[in-house]
Amino acid sequence: MNRRHLLGTLLALPLFAACSSGTKAFQNTDLTPAGVFPKLELTDGDGKVRQMNEFSGKVVIVFFGFTRSPDSSPSALRKYASLIRSLRSIDSKRVQLLFITLDPERDAPQHADTFAQWFHPEFIGLGGSPAQINSLAEQFDVTFSKKNTSPTEYSIEYAADAYVIDPKGQLRLRAALSSPIEHITEDMLLLLDEK
Repeated sequence: MNRRHLLGTLLALPLFAACSSGTKAFQNTDLTPAGVFPKLELTDGDGKVRQMNEFSGKVVIVFFGFTRSPDSSPSALRKYASLIRSLRSIDSKRVQLLFITLDPERDAPQHADTFAQWFHPEFIGLGGSPAQINSLAEQFDVTFSKKNTSPTEYSIEYAADAYVIDPKGQLRLRAALSSPIEHITEDMLLLLDEK
């Protein structure tokens, strides 16, 4: 066996192992090994405190952003609205997007919720105190910081990744804003089909 053939065989082994075990690899970053079950306690636009167990049985997309974001937050929310609209109605009812503001000083929960629902009427925008936002961000390993843009204005620097929680409440995936919508859809359908 020549070296090139051996290399090709070795590269194919992980794929063969995944297929032969009946499991399919995710297209996005798999966070399953971390074993994280996020705890959520933030307020929606109606002043109701929302918790993660309310979404049991659904795949939950969590996106951290802020309403004054010039590009990342709107781009991501448009993308996920399109994704949900592309699903069969039975699947779309089993997917929930939560928009979490990283700017609680300027984004009251009502403001975050109105912003999220502008992209899709079923999206839920949530806010809370800086301590609550920081605590939740830590659970997802999300880092963000303020950057002054003028003496009186600031922006938020953050990675515009989305996080996907499975129907049992476990954090399973991280999807970059650049991840193709088809890959995210495929991964979500795998999670919906899990027993």
